[in-house]
Amino acid sequence: MGLSNAQYDRIMKIYDQRRSEHSLEQQRRKEECYQKIPALRALQQEVVQSALSRVRASLRKAGEAPVPAPHRSPAQAEKLRRRLLLENGYPADYLDPIYSCQKCKDTGYIGELGKKRCSCFQEAVIRLFYQQSGLSEVLQLENFDSFDLSWYREDLIDPRTGRSSRDLCEDVLNSARQYCRLFDQGGNRNMLLFGPTGVGKTFLTHCIAKELMDTRHSVIYTSSQDLFDQLAREQFRYDPDEDLSFSREFLPESDLLIIDDLGTELTNAFTSTSLFTLLNSRIQAGKGTLISTNLRIMELRDAYTDRIASRFIGSFTLVRLFGEDIRCQKSTRFARQG
Repeated sequence: MGLSNAQYDRIMKIYDQRRSEHSLEQQRRKEECYQKIPALRALQQEVVQSALSRVRASLRKAGEAPVPAPHRSPAQAEKLRRRLLLENGYPADYLDPIYSCQKCKDTGYIGELGKKRCSCFQEAVIRLFYQQSGLSEVLQLENFDSFDLSWYREDLIDPRTGRSSRDLCEDVLNSARQYCRLFDQGGNRNMLLFGPTGVGKTFLTHCIAKELMDTRHSVIYTSSQDLFDQLAREQFRYDPDEDLSFSREFLPESDLLIIDDLGTELTNAFTSTSLFTLLNSRIQAGKGTLISTNLRIMELRDAYTDRIASRFIGSFTLVRLFGEDIRCQKSTRFARQG
């Protein structure tokens, strides 16, 4: 699981804020109860004095007068406190410490040495990854469970392979699932999805993104246009206060970078150089890159450079989708239904 220092700090700030909010709420509850139940305030003062008495007794030197024993033991005081709360219409645990997670007490860590991450920490990681990916809402609709093979016709034959659109898509779907399964097991982390417009490439990248984020992998999703716009802003510093964390931290550190619709941006020397540098650095770092494009390999070579085409051929699993434009099919079907 790729978790950068900044991402870790962001999660720990959530825990800090949570503990602070709970502390304020606990103090509010105490003041509320002390005003309504004066005996509770007197009991609390007695508990504090008893604790001080025990400390003084432990520090008493030989020959000194003994310290009077507390009126009640801590267990007796706690029992009385709970009884007073119940008698006045409050839950018995109303003044107990407040935690969102009882297992880690809102620290994020459990175990004897406090070094094992709690399940709530892992959930926080997933929520953060979803938030940073920008895909939180769309992935509820577009995922492996909702992938619909019926949009790929069995009677539409691919002239290159002699196979139907449905058969080819089933293979692609299996390849995508295997890509996720083997992501941490030495499989090729780089994939290039290509095919004509509207055949489900972006949908499939969403499926892969959700599968990996649900298993606590960091995913950065961006269109090619947004990617190069952001890199240009950071490279040429149009805004001197520009946050550089995207290119300096999220791009190199994320487990998977998804670039959607490569080739739709304005290509020039800057985009070609940036793309090659980005691909090369992520390949060397063992990070995954998933790219969708309407262009074939030779068209990518013409749009960019031979070096980039070579990276795709040598370091990426090439996956081709074939079929009719699904958006057009849906439009036609809805028009008939209407």
